[in-house]
Amino acid sequence: MRIITLEDHFATPMFQERFPQGNVPGHFLADRGRYLGYDISAELLNLGDSRLAAMDAAGIDVQVVSLTMPGCEAFDGETAIAMATDANDRLAEAIQAHPSRLAGFASLPTANPAIAAKELERAVTKLGLKRRLDQWSRSRRVSRQPEVLGNLRMCPGAERADLPASDGTASRRAQGLL
Repeated sequence: MRIITLEDHFATPMFQERFPQGNVPGHFLADRGRYLGYDISAELLNLGDSRLAAMDAAGIDVQVVSLTMPGCEAFDGETAIAMATDANDRLAEAIQAHPSRLAGFASLPTANPAIAAKELERAVTKLGLKRRLDQWSRSRRVSRQPEVLGNLRMCPGAERADLPASDGTASRRAQGLL
């Protein structure tokens, strides 16, 4: 039996640079890292040897990876667009390097629904990512915007990609992902 984990996370240098250092999750990661004896923020950047070694030690065959919280949803339009593109490109490179070990959820710049639709289509059809992880409900600022509600209905490109969203709660099944 293959062990596949969903919602494993990664970060990019751009994400860590733009995400405020004094934020609650940042403090949590630093405190938790000290307790565990390693730098969680540094490990989030690794989509290679260190991650694969940890997967092997835990008996994990495949990780389905996505950008760590709060994803691109917490950023303004221009920042979110650059961040989503960067995150999806980096994740696709890691998956190409380790195709039997990694799969990925696309990051989307939901502050700009039209660009989000195009990025979803690019991420799925050109980069090989599986679908998108829906973190919208976790971002108060974004979740109140009616144009980003309604899951994939806000993304015309999603129908062409023919993939549902993973909402981070009910869709904890790996069916159809790999």
